[in-house]
Amino acid sequence: MHENGSLFNLFSDFDRYEKRNWMEKNWTVSLYGVVAYVLFIYLGQEYMRNRKPMDLRRVMAVWNVVLAAFSICGTFSVVPEFLSMFAQANGFHDSVCAPW
Repeated sequence: MHENGSLFNLFSDFDRYEKRNWMEKNWTVSLYGVVAYVLFIYLGQEYMRNRKPMDLRRVMAVWNVVLAAFSICGTFSVVPEFLSMFAQANGFHDSVCAPW
């Protein structure tokens, strides 16, 4: 259980300014990831062009279950914050227009 009572609120000590500064200084990391992804897709298609298709039904079923669980945890983490923000005066305006 997390200190504020929510099992799913794992990012309460997240420092967005620190992370934003890191991303501004290391923006090329995301570029490398995109290039690696595109190469992987292209080379994977070339590799599989003349091969028998793989049976990935079980792998995809596991992937979908894990992705669903991750999405549920994300929902439990985001919805309370979302509701508390909109319960405040000018909540919608502040969440959209206020600089962070």
